[in-house]
Parts: sequence; C-alpha cells; structure tokens
Amino acid sequence: MVRRLQNDVNSLPPFPGGPISCPDDDGSYYRLDFAYADGRIRGFTLEATGCRGLRLGPAKSPDAIALNNVDVYEALASLRH
Repeated sequence: MVRRLQNDVNSLPPFPGGPISCPDDDGSYYRLDFAYADGRIRGFTLEATGCRGLRLGPAKSPDAIALNNVDVYEALASLRH
C-alpha cells in the first residue's frame, strides 16, 4: 500500500500557476514522512479539502495538485485500516 501511495503522489500534476479559488478548504491535511534506506526522510503535506495541494517538505506553496486524483486519497484511506 505504501508503494501505491508513493506512485500516486509521484504522478500528480504540477499545481497550476496564477490565482485559484478553493472555497471548500477547511484546513485539514495529511502529513506523511517517507524514510529511505540511506537515512533520508522526505515529508509531504497533502490538503484533504479545497484545492488538495501537495507540499513537499517545508514549501509554502503547493508543488502538485490532487484535486482530480482520488487514487491518492483511496491509498491514504487503505493505510488507516
């Protein structure tokens, strides 16, 4: 399941430039950290509502968008059970 989530996250399109409206944003998000065999840890934050932006590390602006990608959220849900 973790590999599926990693693949889904890596396939997300870039976040669009310019103004964008996200009226359904309640501030909720997922925070995940991937630890690699060489000791690196790569974290990301994925908004659960609104535009569903994904931020890698401490980025202030989203790097990718999951608005039309339910696979990411299904993979996250499968990890909770």
